[in-house]
Amino acid sequence: MNIKIPIYWKNPYLTSIETKILSINGNEIILEDDIFYPESGGQESDIGFLIVGNEKKAKIIHVFKKGEKSALKAEIYGELKKGEMVIAKIDSERRNSLMRAHTAQHLLSAFLSKEGIETVHAEIHPDEFIVEADKKISLEVLTNVIDKSNNAIFRGVKVHSRYFTPEELEKQKLSTRKPLKKAGNIIRVIDIENIDQTFCGGTHVDSLSKIGLLLPLSYGKKFIHISTGKKSLKIISKENSKKINLARELTTSPEQVFETLDLLYQKTKAEISSKDRVFIEFLKQIMSKKEIFTQKIHSYDVLVLPELPFNKKQLNKVIRLLKEKGIQNYILISMDGYMNIDFSSNKSYYLAEKLFDVLSSRFECKGGGKKGKYTLKLSHKIRYREMIEIIQEL
Repeated sequence: MNIKIPIYWKNPYLTSIETKILSINGNEIILEDDIFYPESGGQESDIGFLIVGNEKKAKIIHVFKKGEKSALKAEIYGELKKGEMVIAKIDSERRNSLMRAHTAQHLLSAFLSKEGIETVHAEIHPDEFIVEADKKISLEVLTNVIDKSNNAIFRGVKVHSRYFTPEELEKQKLSTRKPLKKAGNIIRVIDIENIDQTFCGGTHVDSLSKIGLLLPLSYGKKFIHISTGKKSLKIISKENSKKINLARELTTSPEQVFETLDLLYQKTKAEISSKDRVFIEFLKQIMSKKEIFTQKIHSYDVLVLPELPFNKKQLNKVIRLLKEKGIQNYILISMDGYMNIDFSSNKSYYLAEKLFDVLSSRFECKGGGKKGKYTLKLSHKIRYREMIEIIQEL
């Protein structure tokens, strides 16, 4: 094969080379040696610098395909001219992160294909990628293909780049995942040993062990967003720190955090369910017109809610129901373990304000409110009968 293979294919780990400027047209530069990868096939391009001596002469901000060459879009700092020798230096960290992500995408797409789900589009970014599929991806399938991918990474399966001319390809018996869309002068196949063969023009690692862990970031019916390499490591490190801190708060081990949280969730769910049943029964009493007012004081009906911490939304619902039943004069009291008191007074804001002033002066408490609605947090317990006596004094 006498056709020249781009350096970004032949040696993707080479990130610096001395080469010649073939042409400059404004901020567009073409080099003799194509070391910069041009954006293609869903993969972002390389970025980097052109250096003369020890001075950076141009910052490469984007690379695109122009015929058979890589065209560099540059921010030019100094004077550059056609035929000049420069050091082309790629951002190696970015290049490696794109290689990890692209090979990881092939790996995941291969295992999806074995589940009967084909990749219709992929986006390759530094240490992360997105796969769009032709069918719905269930959580079970997602978990399965990620586990298989990570196992292959752990085994360090080798990855090979193979090159063919169109004539040579016809003689080969390749079992590629997808058919070739368009044949150029040279055709490249990425071969993940015993797992996948795919036509591709991107940059790739030579061993799955260099990918690092695949970590799902998000997924929908037909898409998966995955992180790789250092991004996965940062996420895991951050989550482990949170897990350790949470374990300390829950007085359990990091390994038992989720089990402990589940137990707390089930307990809280049961408590909420119990409170809801009491609240619903209370509303039923109002709706059925049963006598639930504990005492009539002056022209006001004193209504004491069950000793549960109802939220404002629930209290407002009770007030609406009272209005619907034509109950105009009332003092509504919600006592939470005799420590917290919420009360509302209809018709006369003066009575509610007076009650607030009396409680504030008689007991050490904190609270506030306006327009007949107040909340108090007492420093000690207060019994229901004591509350009624205070109201009678008014």
